Amino acid sequence: MPEPEQSTSDRELVRSTRFCTLDADISFKSCDNVLFCVHRKNLDTHSEAFGPPDGVTNAPGDQSVPLSETAQILELIFQFMYPMRQPELKKVDFMTLASLSETAEKYQVYSAMEICKLHMEAAIPKHPFEVLCYAAKHGYVDTVDAAVSHAMAMSLEQACSKLTPAMYISWTRYYGMWAHTLEYAHRIVGPNSHGPTTSCESWRRIFGNISFCLGGNPSSLHNLDQVFSSDIRQQPTTTPTTPVVVTCTICSNGIITWRRLVEDQVKALPKFSTFL
Repeated sequence: MPEPEQSTSDRELVRSTRFCTLDADISFKSCDNVLFCVHRKNLDTHSEAFGPPDGVTNAPGDQSVPLSETAQILELIFQFMYPMRQPELKKVDFMTLASLSETAEKYQVYSAMEICKLHMEAAIPKHPFEVLCYAAKHGYVDTVDAAVSHAMAMSLEQACSKLTPAMYISWTRYYGMWAHTLEYAHRIVGPNSHGPTTSCESWRRIFGNISFCLGGNPSSLHNLDQVFSSDIRQQPTTTPTTPVVVTCTICSNGIITWRRLVEDQVKALPKFSTFL
C-alpha cells in the first residue's frame, strides 16, 4: 500500500544555496519549505514592505518568517536586493515572470518592478489579458492601453475567462464601442460609391479587398496601414490573381476618403484605461 504523500508543511526544511550566509540577520521560509537567510539592511534599502507583518510571531525555536511565495520566486526576487547580476528574465516562462512581477509589486522592490514591467510588456502579444490585468491592478496606464490592441483580437469568451468580473464589464463596454466603429467602417462606403461614374470594376474589387481586410474583428482597426495598404490591389484569395492597377482618380480619392473617415472615428474613441 503506497505511503501517503507528504504535505508541503511536513517536508524537511532545506536552505537556499545562494542565500545562506552565516552573518545574515533575518530568514524567510518559502511556502515549499526552503529557507532564505538574508540581510535586513538590504531589504530596507531595496524594499518598502519586506519583513514580518505586524503582529506576526514565530513559533518557539523558529526564527524564520513564513511567506506565501515559492522558493523559485524568492530566489529571483532576492537577487534584485544584492550587488550581483540580476536574473535573466527572458529565460523564465511567463507564469514565473507574472508571479515575480506580482511579488515585486507586493513588496515594493523598486529595482525589480521596472524590469518586470518591461518584460511583461514584451509578453503582450502572447498574453494580452494577463498583462492587462497586471497593469490595471498596479496603475500602469500606458501598459494597459498597449495591451488592448492585442487583446482586441481575442474573443469575448477568452476575455471572460481571463479578466476579473469588474474588468470584464468594462471590457465589454469598450469592445462594443470598437465593434460599432467597425460596423461604421464597413457601411460608410459601398461597392457603388464611385461618384458620378456608376460602373468601375476596379473600385468593386478594391471595395471587396478592403472589406475583407477589415473583417469581423475590431482588432483590424488598430492596423489601418495594413487594411488600406497597396496590398488591397490584390484579390485576397489563395490563388494567384492579376493586381488591380489603380489609375482611376476617383478610386484613389475614394481610398483616401474611406481611410480618413475611419481614422477620425477611431481617434475619437476613448482609451480603455478611462473605463477603469
